[in-house]
Amino acid sequence: MDCEARFRGSSLLLAALSLQVITDQALIAHDIQDNEWGWTQVEADGVTDGGKTGMGSSRTSRQWTGPIIPAVFDWHVRDEMIPNVGILPVPHPGHDWPADHPVYQSLYDTLVGLDLPLALMLRDDTGPAHGMTDPDALTTVMGYAARLDYVFADFEDEHREENVLATVDLVRTHPDPNINSARIGNYADYPGAFDPSFPYPWQSDRTDQDIFYRESGLDVAMPHAYPYEYYETHTSSYVWGDQIAPNVRSGLFWAPLERMSVALRDLPTDHLAIIWLAGFIPWDGYEAEPPTQQDREALVKHARLRGAHGYYTLASFIDGYPDDQFRLDMLAQWQSLDWLFDSAQIPCVLNLDTDKTTGLQWSGMLRGVDAVFLISNLGDDPAVVDLPDMPGLPNTSPIIEAGTHELLMYTVSAPADITGDGVVDVLDLLEVLGQWGGSGSADITGDGVVDVLDLLEVLGAWGPC
Repeated sequence: MDCEARFRGSSLLLAALSLQVITDQALIAHDIQDNEWGWTQVEADGVTDGGKTGMGSSRTSRQWTGPIIPAVFDWHVRDEMIPNVGILPVPHPGHDWPADHPVYQSLYDTLVGLDLPLALMLRDDTGPAHGMTDPDALTTVMGYAARLDYVFADFEDEHREENVLATVDLVRTHPDPNINSARIGNYADYPGAFDPSFPYPWQSDRTDQDIFYRESGLDVAMPHAYPYEYYETHTSSYVWGDQIAPNVRSGLFWAPLERMSVALRDLPTDHLAIIWLAGFIPWDGYEAEPPTQQDREALVKHARLRGAHGYYTLASFIDGYPDDQFRLDMLAQWQSLDWLFDSAQIPCVLNLDTDKTTGLQWSGMLRGVDAVFLISNLGDDPAVVDLPDMPGLPNTSPIIEAGTHELLMYTVSAPADITGDGVVDVLDLLEVLGQWGGSGSADITGDGVVDVLDLLEVLGAWGPC
């Protein structure tokens, strides 16, 4: 749903009013009782760059109604907790240690005691279809784990698809609902039939990969949003014609942002998006400089403001920048936005587009009356962003100097959200009906009486944001 394009009320909606009230009351009760994974992203209309509307899944969509569920992982945090750091350990059973090793069982017992999610990572050598070291690793862990919340995989060899399908089958057919409801994701598998972030245009067609993701049973999109050195090709008119970034720094920033946005635009209902991040990926034959610290930090904030549910850091790969410092820096930036998700108000993603040719990128999120924007100007000149058409927002951002990132916060007005819970729903409708014929907070139009005009305002603004 486009947060600016509101559905407009009609006489048909008025005729169905009583039925809508009953239905929505039941849905609200269900959402409050069924809170497990937090919020689900509001899908945007008018997707560009060949994006397609996400296909629905069989799971019930949930809204954010509770505390933050940790979904931050690191490739090197595997067998033990890091004290006072909000990164969940993900063992690689059968690869690092035997799958039934006591270290794993002890770790899972600790996580259960802390009421934290349990996860594991499968590798090519532990794939259930063609693993050469321990193809039974997943089955072994499912035999002793009290539950599994995430089953991740890094299947990249020629048996990738077979291993993915076998993993999904083992998990979903397990008799224990604490196991068979685990979220499943594989490295670099994500929705989106067209992804122009690749270094060469002929690589952009992902039709087969998109179909596989949607039909495989995976429900965690895991795009690898790395700043590869070869993304310098995005400044080459020989390669990309007039669709080029203004400079190499901008190309290395735009490409991973576009890749994660491809996945988020097309994310099926109630799937999760966990983004792979790295400091830099050097590549022979190219000469790009690593991203700046400011660019690295901005990218993880963009990911969160665009609706990513979590991220998975790989490594720094930058001389003089240790992996442990990289993971802490990314975590600090992610957590700096925790306040947007710490209440029952429903966050709404405001933008999933990118702008390659200008180098001007922005992400935004609305929670209740709080609007947060991150603007990254990696073009060559100062610039402004046209902000969404919402009461309380200026038409444009302040001037953003070239090469800088700016975090902006505004308070917007949402008169149809009478209850102030961040969503226009049956509760606001009941306020209108309860104040009918009088005046008060439900007099949205401000004409001194609560009547059909105010009712139409509520129906026209129905939904989050």
